[in-house]
Amino acid sequence: MRLAYLYTLAFVLILGPGCGGEPASRLSETPRPSQADQTQATQRLTETTDRTGEGRSEAVATLGKSTLRWADLREIMIESAGADALSEWAMDKQLDLALREAKLSISDAEIDRERQMLLAQFSDDPDEATRILDRVRQERRLGPTRFRLLLRRNAGLRKLVADRVTVNDAMVEQLYQQRHGPRTVARLIMVESIADASRVNRRLAEGESFTDLAVELSIDESASRGGLLPEVSPGDATFPSAIRQALGELEPGGVSDPIAVDGGFAILLAERKIEPDAVAMEDVEAELRQEVRLRNERVAMQQRARLLLEDADITVLDTQLERTWQQQRRDILDQR
Repeated sequence: MRLAYLYTLAFVLILGPGCGGEPASRLSETPRPSQADQTQATQRLTETTDRTGEGRSEAVATLGKSTLRWADLREIMIESAGADALSEWAMDKQLDLALREAKLSISDAEIDRERQMLLAQFSDDPDEATRILDRVRQERRLGPTRFRLLLRRNAGLRKLVADRVTVNDAMVEQLYQQRHGPRTVARLIMVESIADASRVNRRLAEGESFTDLAVELSIDESASRGGLLPEVSPGDATFPSAIRQALGELEPGGVSDPIAVDGGFAILLAERKIEPDAVAMEDVEAELRQEVRLRNERVAMQQRARLLLEDADITVLDTQLERTWQQQRRDILDQR
């Protein structure tokens, strides 16, 4: 297992390839549609198109004397984004059903609150937060429609789990220690075998840079940052206990022996120690309590989203979309 960090982008709730947590196992049990089912579905779509005048023959663009029609885009769009769109559509339908069963609804004000919460995660400076959000939306191809559906999805999931999220004093104390207690600034090189770790130690002993070796050799996601980790607190359970113990024993500038963790071996560099802040718990308790609640809400929301998708009885009637959906399903199952 790679070391995981709490980067708290709510976009993880768009479920699809790369989503966190366990895959939607019941999707793998969905029977493949028969050829007759697919033929009937195609006929129904054609009949609807003939009645409405909207559909595959509709022109969407021109280039000189050439005309681009939806039929020309269909295969490309299904291959590039069809399975993702199916996941989001199914998630939204399942969410609507769950909200109706719970006799809950989502207001425009609650959707806007999700946007404000998202901005607050990026920066305290409103202009900077907006710039970051715009960049993330562009990178993730979140136009106005998908972005609003995302915000609505988050608002709905948050409402469904609201009465199940708890915050206790121990959680708040743990976060206080992470924020204001002793911490270590460290770098990591993660490799797959003890032989690889031995080669790393040999190159370090020969004077090579830890940062450069992290970029070159580490299989952890921190490699792109030269192995730099978030500040590590002794009580931060998001890091393996062996990692926290080793960092507690290292002096600044010290390098650890290889440490066996899930998925490989870790070598750590302790860059510097941070002494506890002169901040009293009572001065920050309300803020910490709110952050703990938001963290716990995110975990509960992700779990509820996975359950909703697991309960989705999806039968894909389009042959090409079925192929891309099956590939996405395999990608999800591979995350076990």
